[in-house]
Amino acid sequence: MEIPANIRLLSDQEFIDEILRPRKKAIILFQASWCGPCRRFLPIFSRFITEMEARYTKGEMSKLEFPLMAMVDTDEFDRLIYRFGLRAVPETLFMVGKHIPFRKRGVLSLEEMLSHYETHLRHAVPVERKP
Repeated sequence: MEIPANIRLLSDQEFIDEILRPRKKAIILFQASWCGPCRRFLPIFSRFITEMEARYTKGEMSKLEFPLMAMVDTDEFDRLIYRFGLRAVPETLFMVGKHIPFRKRGVLSLEEMLSHYETHLRHAVPVERKP
């Protein structure tokens, strides 16, 4: 499966280092190369990333509102499947650090992706947990 150039693949360690530890906003697509719906969703996810980058470039969103957007191949990094209770692919997680305000299985349209970002993530504030 050919992955669009603007979609970044994360390993399980990169996922921990770049999303969970710094408590960043992130939109992560979990997919598998053998999955037909995943192949259909990749171009939509790529367009979503392009749209978000354009909004940031135009000044329509701040750096704090701009999420990390990436993909995890569940065939290569299955440890994350169990950590997040994934049961099917594709599944998209809208995250703020370890908190998942929204998750959706299946193929989403560009409009649905934008709507879920606005509703669940744009103004979310990472919460520091006290030990």
